[in-house]
Amino acid sequence: MPQQSTSLPEGVQTRLENALAFHYPHMAATMAPSKQTATGRKGRLKDAEAAEDTQEPKKAQRNWRQPTFKNRKTDARAYGVAMHAALQYMDFRMGTSAEAVDREIQRLVQSGVLTQEQGQLVNSRQLAQFFATEIGRKLAAGAECLREFKFSILDNACHYGEGLEGEQVLLQGVVDCALLEEKGITIIDFKTDAVTEQTLPLAVERYRPQVQTYAQALSRIYEQPVIGRYLYFFHRGQLVSL
Repeated sequence: MPQQSTSLPEGVQTRLENALAFHYPHMAATMAPSKQTATGRKGRLKDAEAAEDTQEPKKAQRNWRQPTFKNRKTDARAYGVAMHAALQYMDFRMGTSAEAVDREIQRLVQSGVLTQEQGQLVNSRQLAQFFATEIGRKLAAGAECLREFKFSILDNACHYGEGLEGEQVLLQGVVDCALLEEKGITIIDFKTDAVTEQTLPLAVERYRPQVQTYAQALSRIYEQPVIGRYLYFFHRGQLVSL
């Protein structure tokens, strides 16, 4: 019985080999998240902004004794949340003194805007120190501003990893405060880190990409220049220009 030929038609084998050897040229994009946060630009993989609108999976409850360092972190986080909540809802005109701020915080607690625990954590003296700055005085005088401004824009994915040039991601963020003036926008990002004179420069550089991202986003959204970018560290009562 004659043996049948197993050869393929001319060119078919070459086409099969090329197809099987194909490598998708945008593999990095398939591995990158489609949504990023402004704080992701400074290397934080998890952040309150990223967790926004998401819920942690429920875990079994166990009554383990908590280490003291975890308690300190929890206290620091609660203090930060309380200070940001106060700045989001308080009447800036009440920032003239620590006593006036304290009365305003008590009003927010009594009206249910802040919890009793948050009211106790808010440092009225530190808030009054901020309103004594040039920017703080403008806000207390009633200047137009944004508070806890949430944004979502398409951003160049090259900011978030190698091999992502030409791709886009959905960038989301929350700007603590932005002063809106005719000549442009001034961004203020509030920080409750317990920085020292020695650690301040490192903290500034760590947060710089985050504030730069806020500036780019607001400039695009409002079609106005950003004329000032600041970090305000409550622990030191210090305003740092970026």
